[in-house]
Amino acid sequence: MKIALAVLCAVIALIVSPASCFLNNRISYPNLPAKDYTLEDLTRETILQAVAKYLEDTNPSTHSPGDLTGLDPLTPSLLLKAHYTALGIPDCASSSNFEAAINEIVAANINLADNKAAESEYHFNAEKIPEGNARMINLRTSILTALASDSFSVGRTRLGIGKFLHLLQSFYSNTNWIESISMTEPYTELGYSDTLSYPTNTPEGWACRNCLSQFTNPTPSQLSCSNNLKTTTLLTSGYRSDQDVDKPTTITGGEGKCSHGGKFESSWRNVPIGGINKDSSDPDISPHYMFHQDAAKVAIKAGVAFFNDPIRGLHSEIGNDKFERLFNLNSESNALVLVIDDTGSMSEEIDAVIQSTIQLVNDLSNTCSAPSQYIISPFNDPGAGPVTDTADPAVAMAALNALVAHSGGDCPELCLTGIENALNRVNYPSTVYVWTDADDKDSDKGSAVTSLAMEKSATIEFVLTGACGGLRRRKKRAVSSSYTSLAEATGGTIYETNDAEVGTVSDIILADAQSGVSVLQWNNLDTSTSISVPVDNTMQGLSVTITGPSTPKNRITVCDPSGTDIVIADVIVDAAQVFSFLLDTGITGSWTLKLDVLAGQQYSVDVSTRSFVDFSFEILQERSGVFVPVEGLPTAESDAVFRIDVISAEIVGSIDRLVLHNYDGSQVLTEVTLSAVGGRTVGSFVANVTLPSEPFSVSILGTDTDGNAIQRFRPGIVQVFNFKLERNETLGDLVPGGNETLDIILINLGSSDTFAVGVSVLPEEASISVDVSSSIISLESLQATPIIVTFTADASASIGEFVTVTITMTSQTTGKRNFLTTSVIISQPYTVDIPMPVDNSEPLCTIKNVTNPCSLNMINDDCGSHRWSTQVLLEDDLVIAEYNISDYNEASSSESTTSILNPNTAILNYEANCCCPQVDFTIVDLVGNVQTCGLDFITPVEDEILDVMQCSDICAYKIGMVNKTANQISFSWSPRPSCSSDLSDEVQIYYKLLVDDQCREITEDLEDTSLPWTTMTSTTLSGLKPFSTYLIMVTTKQRDLGEHLPASLTHTTSQAAPVGVPANIIVTERNDTTILLSWDNIPCGSRGGEIQYYMYQLESSKEDHCNVAGNTTEKFYNGTVLTCKGTLKFRVAGVNEGGAGPYSDFINIPKVGNVVNTISPSEATVGNSPSEAKVGNLANRFRPGDLGNMMVAYLVLITLFN
Repeated sequence: MKIALAVLCAVIALIVSPASCFLNNRISYPNLPAKDYTLEDLTRETILQAVAKYLEDTNPSTHSPGDLTGLDPLTPSLLLKAHYTALGIPDCASSSNFEAAINEIVAANINLADNKAAESEYHFNAEKIPEGNARMINLRTSILTALASDSFSVGRTRLGIGKFLHLLQSFYSNTNWIESISMTEPYTELGYSDTLSYPTNTPEGWACRNCLSQFTNPTPSQLSCSNNLKTTTLLTSGYRSDQDVDKPTTITGGEGKCSHGGKFESSWRNVPIGGINKDSSDPDISPHYMFHQDAAKVAIKAGVAFFNDPIRGLHSEIGNDKFERLFNLNSESNALVLVIDDTGSMSEEIDAVIQSTIQLVNDLSNTCSAPSQYIISPFNDPGAGPVTDTADPAVAMAALNALVAHSGGDCPELCLTGIENALNRVNYPSTVYVWTDADDKDSDKGSAVTSLAMEKSATIEFVLTGACGGLRRRKKRAVSSSYTSLAEATGGTIYETNDAEVGTVSDIILADAQSGVSVLQWNNLDTSTSISVPVDNTMQGLSVTITGPSTPKNRITVCDPSGTDIVIADVIVDAAQVFSFLLDTGITGSWTLKLDVLAGQQYSVDVSTRSFVDFSFEILQERSGVFVPVEGLPTAESDAVFRIDVISAEIVGSIDRLVLHNYDGSQVLTEVTLSAVGGRTVGSFVANVTLPSEPFSVSILGTDTDGNAIQRFRPGIVQVFNFKLERNETLGDLVPGGNETLDIILINLGSSDTFAVGVSVLPEEASISVDVSSSIISLESLQATPIIVTFTADASASIGEFVTVTITMTSQTTGKRNFLTTSVIISQPYTVDIPMPVDNSEPLCTIKNVTNPCSLNMINDDCGSHRWSTQVLLEDDLVIAEYNISDYNEASSSESTTSILNPNTAILNYEANCCCPQVDFTIVDLVGNVQTCGLDFITPVEDEILDVMQCSDICAYKIGMVNKTANQISFSWSPRPSCSSDLSDEVQIYYKLLVDDQCREITEDLEDTSLPWTTMTSTTLSGLKPFSTYLIMVTTKQRDLGEHLPASLTHTTSQAAPVGVPANIIVTERNDTTILLSWDNIPCGSRGGEIQYYMYQLESSKEDHCNVAGNTTEKFYNGTVLTCKGTLKFRVAGVNEGGAGPYSDFINIPKVGNVVNTISPSEATVGNSPSEAKVGNLANRFRPGDLGNMMVAYLVLITLFN
């Protein structure tokens, strides 16, 4: 069906949710604390640490441990600079290719976070720990399967690595591993073993208790969640309101399943309130913000082990060569990629290529620019290949010498297939040189090959010595539109020459190999012009290439910054249509290139340099508050965010501006200021831009460390369209013999048009087929329509096979084509077997040793000055489901640490003073068996103890004889015998509220309440709050020395009847036969104690038999009202140990309809005046956490797509 664009935008906005673990990057979350780790930060740090360790381990003669891993800051450019400087070749320290590899892995990680945000098992949420582990194992298997081939695709392998790292990082952010098992060591079985030794919590087992807050309706940052997790060796994780598994209802009291928590989801409002995520150190985002740094560091440590573990790390599995290819570590390595038409008419071209390659190998051998990969891809018709892919120049030369021009005569040829075959083998950002004298027969592959070239950061250069006329070749200057589109999109050039000069033009390869980083590019220059070329202090010379109808070598003038003419001496290529030369630029500043253009002629000018400073860019769009890469090509005049990543940013002064040029390069379309991303991200900048209405290219401006202008240009033209494709969902797991569907939305922002929808699969021999539900679609202006793309895998498809699928949308009016690319990994059939654990015996609790046990004298004589300790061994045959420490002292000075040895063994170390002479340790197993052990130094001598003990180190007055009511605490005090002679008879009493109503911890700094100095030995504190904990201090004076430290204790007042009423009374269902109401607990601070049950009253205005009164321990009422015709009203009250509280106001219950009526805490007052309930089909007011909004959105989606 067709969809209006306004509705479509609302639908698409539901697709992307905020990241479900560590947050994506600082572009989407610019206000994160500066030291927070994002997914991008974690992935970059992991790779840098892994590569630094690899370089140390494999170069022991030049690096000691820590030389590289200890770099601060550790950036790609500083790492390679340190490495290659130690090797004695600092000029080889370019990090651009290494940065490109890192960025691919980061992008794959973040894409998974976005595309699978709603699926809990991709993020280890909702206790989907075995499922997440199974996905990690599948991914690792796919990665190793791909890497087993010598011709593996590095790009697609990096895709799998990014996904694996996302799952790994999610585990440490979202589960309780850090809090409950280890704050320093990773889970070594995760992603490797089908059976995890630490079991996951049972479906019925609780894991969290309510977080505390002093506020009635707290925000996430107003919660105190430091003690909300059950102490256990069972693994658990939080539930998110925006994912596919709902948080179960509370299991018992305030205990239940954990929420993810934080402001980006709403399940944290459901009991138990709060959550456990460690995504950020911002408490508004992460309830366990205090563990963010620990989780990040362990995630990095686990990621480094994935790469570097000596037994099962990726490096140990694949060896040095593939590891270096995976990260583009071979200095400035590029691939030399030659795609050659080997039909009969190409013999002269083949000879020229052979001679140029021999010269290049000889000239670049033992230099930083020597290729690390040689690819030779021949093509003709009807075939293409075989492809030679080698790191050995001798093997490459043998393959070239074996080429024989054969067959041909007819025209065109399978040129794009030859390019595709080569790109599938490319490991590095490289230039692909295409030699042909024919048009392309396979132009339908244009979008797919363009997409693949962009994925590989490849530039396509064409050397053409002819074209097709009819079915025969003819030597003319008519260029295929596919060639033009490919060259423009990738920043390449089309060189048109003839057989006589093809050998000279072949020298372009050598010039390009030495050219390096682009500074500027002008096209279609048709008037005499002076071009300013800024030279900064990071540049080593200039390379200038001018192409046009005839050589302009006698019409070129070069001036240095002083205005002095420079003689062009170092000429690389001097052909009829190409002139290329090098300049030694020893002076920084603005150089000038003057070109005298003859009437009717057009030229292109490319200027590049040798420099470590370069950049890449990405165009982002906002979806639901998260910035994600634009898929395919962007739409004209749309709002976007440019992300600029500057390579070697630490050696420049500043990067200030982003410039968008027209196709010619002569006109500035947009110039905006760049802002640094900040945080841990180094060298990244962003700018908000409204995209031009025409194709554009990108450059950046700044200054070097001496204040000279810096300019860098990114080759390639960005096309813009007024139609696009967007995915409406993500692709599921494609297994051998299986099929999956992907919903795509086609959007037309321009005039009415008809579009052809096509699909291409790379590589062609891939074991999958792809079909679309509609191949021709007509759309009005501002209209969209969904289509379904079906992916089917052959039963014989190999596990780990990587496939790239490109879906194209081509305008039948203009011929323009936009596309969307998706990557598919053939996965193992996905099953997770979670056996039910069997607990065969009761747990054990054993006191292992006791140091300095408390004697009677220690207890009576300054107990606070004597400390004792013990070590306790907790054991079970399966798992420690829960353990606790109870020391029975309300002002405890005790300390404890826990060492988890394995899932069924833990050691507790406990230390206290002799004012704390009693402690119990409890262990519970999975089926509820309980074992307790403890120490008691007080019972054997309790008749001889002088006063009530307190856990205090203070030699002062002792507090004893405590009595309490709901509003009072009475107590006495006396000096300790050993201190009495030093203490004054005067004391002063201070007290302070610590916990209000046992549900709100007082975290703000409240002023103490103090009583006047007195010589009395007892007092009563009045006006206290019921069921609340107070800190009481008795301060005395030390004779002749002034005020002394206080003695203290904490005590909790007794319960009193509630003064508040239950909150949020809701009529959740009302029909002719039944009524269902629910409510929330009395707000904290008004309960007066722990609510034991609720009293309710249901009254009818007409029938007495409909009047009902009763009690319930639940927070809901479900009654039958079959014969009740009058108006019904309902009220409820809470009851605790202190008595019954007041009833809420009556609420009127509507006669028909499913309604939700809420009485909020602020509206709930004591009395009998009924609140009016409005009848309707939707809620009058939603409580926090209601799923109503999501259901409405879901209904909209169902309506749209049915």
